[in-house]
Amino acid sequence: MFKCIKHQQKKTALLIQQKRSKGFELCMNSKGRTISHRTSSNRHRKLQPFRYT
Repeated sequence: MFKCIKHQQKKTALLIQQKRSKGFELCMNSKGRTISHRTSSNRHRKLQPFRYT
């Protein structure tokens, strides 16, 4: 019985780690996207001033 409980704890710990890493990756991806989007839009604005559009 004790062995079974230990095994279950290991499984849940692994699942939690996977979920955390996935969430972290998603967070980093979204942050990177927003940052790159901002820089690209800024570059675009510098190339084409707002008056001409």
